[in-house]
Amino acid sequence: MVEVQRGEMIRRILQNWFVKWVFAPVAVICALGWGYFQINYPTCTLRYKLTVDVMTPEGLKTGSSVIEVNYQRGGDWGGGPHGEPWATGEAVYVDLGQGKNLFVLLSNRESGRNDPVGDTSRNYDRAKGALDIFSLPIKMFGLSWTLGHESKLCQDFAAASSGIRPEVPFNNLPTLVTFRNLNDPKSVAVVQPDRFETDIDVGFKFLDAKIESTIDSPKNNIEAVLPWLPDEKVHWVKMAGIGGKSLIDNLWYESFQAPVIWGYKK
Repeated sequence: MVEVQRGEMIRRILQNWFVKWVFAPVAVICALGWGYFQINYPTCTLRYKLTVDVMTPEGLKTGSSVIEVNYQRGGDWGGGPHGEPWATGEAVYVDLGQGKNLFVLLSNRESGRNDPVGDTSRNYDRAKGALDIFSLPIKMFGLSWTLGHESKLCQDFAAASSGIRPEVPFNNLPTLVTFRNLNDPKSVAVVQPDRFETDIDVGFKFLDAKIESTIDSPKNNIEAVLPWLPDEKVHWVKMAGIGGKSLIDNLWYESFQAPVIWGYKK
């Protein structure tokens, strides 16, 4: 009896005008839209960990960060097809002891190691200079990203990164900075990996940075280390990306904390 009543209820629902003339067409449109975007705007999502080792007077100090990157094709709004990757994660933080610190940022902005032609942070085929979080895994694992071939990018990443931890050359590291005072954003200074004794202090040496694939999730802890980041973010937004006179003005929030979307033309 109960099964008969349940069947009758389902029959009535299916015959309901709302289900027939509203819900069903909307469901079909959503399914077609999902299929369209899957075909025309495919996505490759990968995760990698960047680990940094520094020798200090107190011994070896290590820091790491997990980055999740999504490579996808953006809409063609009159400017032609373009890549529109986005990422989640945060800068690598290393507590060096003795009140000293190191941050490996998410961008290559203000690195001091870019090509002389200018800021090429959106050039994924660059061969020299500091890289950002999007170009870093592509270069370190010898990959190539062509729009519309995101599935192949994911397959190539899985094969190329299996069981290895490539060392990132000093010249290709993203921007490295230190703060003389962690509570003062204006105390930031760019450091170079091969000049630690000059840029940090005597007895400090940057050893290496290695990249590897991971299934770990990105963390969100950096604002506990840099408590001024939320307030500074408001300042960066008001500047509308124009930049300013000080170094911290030109680094922007996205250098420390993602999510962030950085597009590029292809």
